[in-house]
Amino acid sequence: LGACFVQQSQADELNVWIGTVTPRNGLSKGIYHAKLNTANGKLTAPRLAAEISSPGFLALHPNGQVLYATGTIEGEPSVVAFQIGQGSSPTLSMINSQPIGDGGAAHLSTDRTGVALLSAQYGGGSVAIFPLAKDGSIGSLTKLIKHEGGSRIVRGRQDKPHAHWVGTSPDNRFAFVPDLGMDKVAIYRLDVERASLTAHGFGELPPGSGPRHMK
Repeated sequence: LGACFVQQSQADELNVWIGTVTPRNGLSKGIYHAKLNTANGKLTAPRLAAEISSPGFLALHPNGQVLYATGTIEGEPSVVAFQIGQGSSPTLSMINSQPIGDGGAAHLSTDRTGVALLSAQYGGGSVAIFPLAKDGSIGSLTKLIKHEGGSRIVRGRQDKPHAHWVGTSPDNRFAFVPDLGMDKVAIYRLDVERASLTAHGFGELPPGSGPRHMK
């Protein structure tokens, strides 16, 4: 299991989209769909909605019609857009994908208006931003920023940057990237119209704390 995303479907049912890792000879084949009954708490058996290599994290467009995933396309770590089908058992149809250019993403999210897609690369220690078209398709990478340095408090884990999550402030003016390796939260000014990020400092965390996610 990589990550799941819950989406409103009907009054007593929620669509649940499940991202996975797909190891060689493993059982997982990509993104799965299930239904959650909110009245009795039962989850239907997941079924394959889209075959893709290692969609480890998912994010829903604010319009609820497009699902984004991390993944590998033709051997390249990428971000991928899927159109969500209609009906009681919706399928996913790939719209397009874009290479990240710096290893696979551990996390991705849209800005609060659905104009830009951001991704955080754990292994590469970087954050990337892509423009989004009105149909939800992903434009080419406009900015990739590499973090630098590690706190070295926890050897083997903090010898270099490890960006773990990316999200936006409630007013959509800033992007935040907790970095496990640096013991910092990187802060960027966010320009969604240009799909651009500009460094704006850091939030310092206790040494060795290894920040991962934010809410």
